[in-house]
This record gives sequence, C-alpha cells and structure tokens, in this order.
Amino acid sequence: MTIKALHLCSGWGTTMQSAAGKANNGELGDIRSVMMLGSKPWIGALKKASDLDISRTACRNPKNSKELIHWTKKMQADMVFANGWLPKIPEEFIQYCRENSIILFNQHPGTLREDRLDFWGDGELGMYGSRVTAARVKYLLNTKIQWEEHIFTESTIHHIERDVDRGLPVSIEKYNFTDIM
Repeated sequence: MTIKALHLCSGWGTTMQSAAGKANNGELGDIRSVMMLGSKPWIGALKKASDLDISRTACRNPKNSKELIHWTKKMQADMVFANGWLPKIPEEFIQYCRENSIILFNQHPGTLREDRLDFWGDGELGMYGSRVTAARVKYLLNTKIQWEEHIFTESTIHHIERDVDRGLPVSIEKYNFTDIM
C-alpha cells in the first residue's frame, strides 16, 4: 500500500527535497511524496518541489485549517510532514488528521528535550534550518558552561501535537559539532 506524503515548508525546502527525493526513489519503503504546500509564494521549496516533479502550491492563509484540510483531502494524503514549516499548525487540522488516521510529523533541526539546551519555538519564531544550529553554537560560545558536555546538536522527527515541538519523538539523531564542522 502506498503512503502518500504531503510536505509543509516555509523556507528553502532542503529537508523536503531530501525526504521527497528518497521517498519517490523508493528508499523510504511505501512512502511517496505527492505534494509540497508552501507557507509563502516566494519560498525556495516551491522550486525544489518542481524539480522533483511533485505538485506544489502556496497557501493563501497557512494558519487556516480549512485550507490545510482541503489540500490533504485533495491529495489523499496519509501523512503530513512539516519540513521547516513556521506557522503554528492549527488545532482543528491536528484533530482532523487524528480523526482520519493521517500521520502528522515534524522534523526539528535541534535538541528538543527539556534536559538539554535547545531552541524550540512557539510558532513563527524564524528558528529553522541552520539557524537553530547556529544559535546553539553561539549560545555555547557566549556562556560559561562546560563545552565538552554540550558539543552536539540533534535532528528530531516527532509527532505534531497542540503544543509546539512537544510531540512524542519518533527518531533522534545526535551529531557532534566536531564531526560536522
């Protein structure tokens, strides 16, 4: 059975490009990317979706549940994957997805656990992509903490819940700065 994925993007779409490319090449099992929905009409993710030959459009109002539901229904999506989506996802859309067994995931480029130094947001903070890692590095450099204990970042995929970035983690990958810089 094919799992149809709809991607939500607000920026360059690098994560969407990687995920959708792998999905449509069969590297993610039965998952296929069917659409990229942008929060603004000028974002780079629209071009990347075009290059991948998947449907794409920009929302008129990315905070409108009805619009998100419309595209999810139209594309018959089984999964919605937020890849750098900055607007807070409306509760009505989250409820619609739950009621219709549609999986909601977010990919977050930094630590999210309360016992770690992190930079989670509360919707539209502008913290996405490399900005999260850069903010973490700057914070570590400007404080007097034990650098050795915190010389890493994480990439997390988690379920989307009402409270931003508080959903149950599905996958957490740890990256030491010394390995990626």
